[in-house]
Amino acid sequence: MCSLDSRDATLNLSASDIHNLYQPSKCNLRVYLLAKGEPQAEQGDFSTMLMELGMRHESEYLETLGDYVQPEGNTLDEKWADTQRLVNELTPVIYQPVLIADAPPELGDHRVVGIPDLLLLQDGLYVIRDVKLARNVEGNRHPEILRQLSLYGWLFNQAFGVPAAGLQLLLGDSTVAMLPDDDGASAMNALSEVLQLGALPEEPYEPVGWSKCSDCAYKKRCWDRAIKDQDVAILPGVDQGFARYLREEKVDTVTQLLERYDVSTLAAAQRPWGQRMQKVGAKLAESVMAHARARITGEVQHLSPPQFPESPNYIVFDIEGMPGYLDDDEQAYLWGTQLYGEDGGDFTPALAGFHEGGDREGWFEFLDNCQAVFAAHGDLPILHWGSYEKTKINQYLDRYGDKRGIALRIRENLVDLLPITQHSFALPDPSYTLKLVELRAGYKRTMDEYGGNWAIVNYALALESDDEAIRKDVMNQIVKYNREDLEATWAVFEWLRSITAT
Repeated sequence: MCSLDSRDATLNLSASDIHNLYQPSKCNLRVYLLAKGEPQAEQGDFSTMLMELGMRHESEYLETLGDYVQPEGNTLDEKWADTQRLVNELTPVIYQPVLIADAPPELGDHRVVGIPDLLLLQDGLYVIRDVKLARNVEGNRHPEILRQLSLYGWLFNQAFGVPAAGLQLLLGDSTVAMLPDDDGASAMNALSEVLQLGALPEEPYEPVGWSKCSDCAYKKRCWDRAIKDQDVAILPGVDQGFARYLREEKVDTVTQLLERYDVSTLAAAQRPWGQRMQKVGAKLAESVMAHARARITGEVQHLSPPQFPESPNYIVFDIEGMPGYLDDDEQAYLWGTQLYGEDGGDFTPALAGFHEGGDREGWFEFLDNCQAVFAAHGDLPILHWGSYEKTKINQYLDRYGDKRGIALRIRENLVDLLPITQHSFALPDPSYTLKLVELRAGYKRTMDEYGGNWAIVNYALALESDDEAIRKDVMNQIVKYNREDLEATWAVFEWLRSITAT
């Protein structure tokens, strides 16, 4: 957050302020809390790993540039003075230059400080290049990055009287993206917003969101309060714009929603949708009101009869994989399956080896595991939770092809329980993530630590290690987690069928 300059009590506005406004998602309340010094939760292993990967990406790129110079000094001002010397001497590669300028009058009597990753001399002119793990900055994927580079461009122009020759971004896949130079307009707008939020006399309203808040250091603080206050934003289906609309209508709590509306009146209400207003509609209104009743009563509300496939046996399926911003191939390194039902069967994990070709071997072992079940029981419904499994099947079909049509049979028999559950039941929970729904189904895991991010961090550790014993221990833990994911999915399926019958 804006840091106090001990010389004259002005604020040092920086790119970090822009980042805090937009990441992990845009949030006015986070900016306010940071300005007031509200303590944050400690950084988790996943965030630490991302930071380390970002530093490694930057370090590896630096090695490709040859000799570089980093400004010297013990303070920002000393490093700023040395940066000016290095620029005036036309130093080819300047690493972490410090740029300082007085803020525009509309931002008040403050300073703006920026530390881009690199100044690179090209044809006698400097380009500004930042190094990020992000692989795509198009559209509105990373507004903070575009505004940070806008800030650096503005600072360079203020400092040296000429614009930078270009604003560039080295992406996570090592390609270079050229960014537009708006002369600092977007950066100054963001910093203005930061200053205004920090100066508010009281806490601004900010709707919580399960995905929106997932990686924020204030998640527990904000969600605990939202649940205690029964904020309407905790209801599935009530998005950010919808929650703000209801608050403007003096509907702050779930109880007030039930008192003020029924399905028909809520369906007719006009709420924000993008750049326009749109009726809530009967389908969403019915779902939101049912979730409100579920939240107040603590009981599951039935929306419509679920269409579960009938079979004496089922395959339950779950994948562990790496996200695209950490792995170019988005590798699926564990394909877990198990037969459940009248016959039951063993847990059969297919693992990608760490050696060359291991990814392909894991895919075909998974196909063989499914073929063995098909041979014994015929085509069976394959239960999974969420769209990830189908996405991976399609991706690996394109990557390595099929084997006797097994992959196509798997894809045809996939049954995603998540949308079936969402369309059929209103749960008294803020999200339909498996880790919450399984608790309602009565499933209890044996592991103290688990989760998708946990698996990613540990698999990354296994990749980094050459010690076979460490790799084996890590993979055993991830395999156990995957097996419990399958058990949880089956427990949820049985629970859903039981409440359907009542």
